[in-house]
Amino acid sequence: MSISPCASFYFLLLRHLFQKSNESFWVIYLDSALEFIAIQRMATGQPNFCLVKPQKIFKSALLLDAQALVLAHNHPSLNVQPTPADIRMTQQLIKKGHLLQLPILDHIIFTDKNYFSFKENNLI
Repeated sequence: MSISPCASFYFLLLRHLFQKSNESFWVIYLDSALEFIAIQRMATGQPNFCLVKPQKIFKSALLLDAQALVLAHNHPSLNVQPTPADIRMTQQLIKKGHLLQLPILDHIIFTDKNYFSFKENNLI
């Protein structure tokens, strides 16, 4: 049985789920073959909010010579459904990534029990 790319990212994120009480925003950086380069925590916020700076995300991508990105953040509420703010932020980051020719392949909302993939749910 093969594992989906999103599920493999989910398992990678679980190893980094240090902060269960507050949201944390992560970026997985990929090379041109869509192989893993690095994972970085970009922000840690409140129980239901995390402020993410696009400049920080894309600066790291350029420094790492990444060719694609996967966004991820946890929901301490254990509800993996995206909020309107999650959807809006994702759309804004996709537009900025497009300008830099850095595609965002997915945005994963995760808990220690489940995940929601924007790609698998046709939101990307």
